[in-house]
Amino acid sequence: MFLRRIVGIRYPKKITNIELYKITNQRPWSEKCRLHRLTLFGHTCRLPTGAPSKEALKEVLTPVLKLPGGQKTTLIGTLKKDFESVEIDGKKVTITKAQTIAQNKKEYSELVNCVISRNK
Repeated sequence: MFLRRIVGIRYPKKITNIELYKITNQRPWSEKCRLHRLTLFGHTCRLPTGAPSKEALKEVLTPVLKLPGGQKTTLIGTLKKDFESVEIDGKKVTITKAQTIAQNKKEYSELVNCVISRNK
């Protein structure tokens, strides 16, 4: 809405979001949020053992019995979906594989770029 105001597009005139992003040279918020989510996961994986956020990640990834009914959308569930959209050596990337890749910052950066480009 604010980008439209900045560009000067008012009510009778219509423009698609894709055209608006091209005009303003911006990326959608969903892409920015995905990028920040993935980079935060990488930082957390590279933290030293015993760091509170790394311990919390380890705890969240331990398998538990699922509750009946619809499952809630969580950060880890969203990350799993993001990583599964990419294949390495013909196999989908799991979150545990992403954790090992995240130890090498360059490799993880390439994985993040693949995830971002696939989900556009």
